[in-house]
Parts: sequence; C-alpha cells; structure tokens
Amino acid sequence: DNYIDYDYYARQPFDHHLSRWQLRLIQRYAYLRFYSHPNRWPSLKRIMMSTQGRRSLAVKLKRILPLPNTAT
Repeated sequence: DNYIDYDYYARQPFDHHLSRWQLRLIQRYAYLRFYSHPNRWPSLKRIMMSTQGRRSLAVKLKRILPLPNTAT
C-alpha cells in the first residue's frame, strides 16, 4: 500500500526528533571526519593524481558541500 516502505532512501531507519538541517549537518561532519583522517591521505593523494579521480572526488564533494545561494 505504501511504496515508501520499499524505498531505501525515503525511509527513516529510526525515530528521531532532529530536523532535516540537523541531520545534514551531522552527515557533513561525519564525512569531514572520515576523509580528513591521516590514514586516508595516501588514498586521497592517489585520487588527486588522476583526472578521473579528481572528477569522481568533485562529484562526491558536490553531494557533501552546501550549494551556494544563487537567489538574487
């Protein structure tokens, strides 16, 4: 009856009282902690050495970083 029950990305895996903004902030903090850890630096260096790696990283960064405010 409810298609959201079958949509992995639409369902909330747990009950919470956080706003969408708070959840997004926590996610960005987790990404920052993960990718800035010194153990990841050699991998990031290899990624930055190739054009395909830089493109892939750019796509990931667009998902993580907030979009600039384009309203004028």
